[in-house]
Formats: sequence, structure tokens, C-alpha cells
Amino acid sequence: MDSLEVKLITKDSNSINRTLGISDERHIELCDAIKELVVVKQEQDISVMLCELSKVCQHPNELAYISFKLSHVLHKQQELQQNPFAMLMQMMGGRG
Repeated sequence: MDSLEVKLITKDSNSINRTLGISDERHIELCDAIKELVVVKQEQDISVMLCELSKVCQHPNELAYISFKLSHVLHKQQELQQNPFAMLMQMMGGRG
């Protein structure tokens, strides 16, 4: 069985995606895949989300990155649901 190994590509980058060798364009594609599942399809099952997102990954680094991003999105979504004022601020363009 092949192991999945995350490799740091750019050690001096201040960006997680670039550190993992993921271009800004690919970063957008991966974020769009998350948005499709979370916002458009409104998937709730994290195991389904990870399984579906893994299908768009081309490298173990992308799988690690998309897992980080999904975690961030779900945490932010939960935070907004628990704080109606933050949700209102987000909708108005604020940081929330």
C-alpha cells in the first residue's frame, strides 16, 4: 500500500497553500469544491464531505490542505450560527 506523505515545497512562504506547493489558482479551485459541498449542496456529514473532496485532490498535499480549509469553514459556520450578531456583521461585509 502506498503511503500518503505531505511534502513541504516552499519553506519560506507565509501561505499554507504555497508552502504545500499549491498554486493560488488551484487554491481557488479547491475552495470552490468546498463551497459546492457546504453551501450549494448543504452537505452535513463530514465523512461524506472528506470522501467527496478527496476525489478532486491530485496530491497528498492537496488532501491535507483541503482538510485544513474544510475544518476552518465548518468552524466559521458553527461560530456564525452561535452568534447572530457575527452573522449579521458577515452579511454586511464586516469581519464578524
